[in-house]
Amino acid sequence: MNKKTSLEGKSKWIGYYQYEDLNRDGVIGVFIMNLSVDKKGVVTGECDEPRTDFGPEALMTLHSTIKDGNYNKLLNHIAFDKVYGYDGHSVYYSGVLDGNQIVGEWYIGGYTGYWKISKM
Repeated sequence: MNKKTSLEGKSKWIGYYQYEDLNRDGVIGVFIMNLSVDKKGVVTGECDEPRTDFGPEALMTLHSTIKDGNYNKLLNHIAFDKVYGYDGHSVYYSGVLDGNQIVGEWYIGGYTGYWKISKM
């Protein structure tokens, strides 16, 4: 059952994403995400994650910024671009809020995968 909750305000999340469509079954990236959602549903924030298969080898942690985000309170749907600081590429995230969790899919080029975060 969907628990109706609002994302308005600032919140901290911990979660993971999977590389399912990249033939990396079982490879998971973990991250900490700080989200801010205003009353109009505009989503901004930041994210830090350990480097996995992607990113410069010299970096242990990858930093990204949440941009072009929106939250539809009626549908409990969130969508945003996670833009990586080291080269500016972005990954599109889309998900649904269910209580203290958001579950959805990410997309980049022709690839997609699963992601899930829980409120800290």
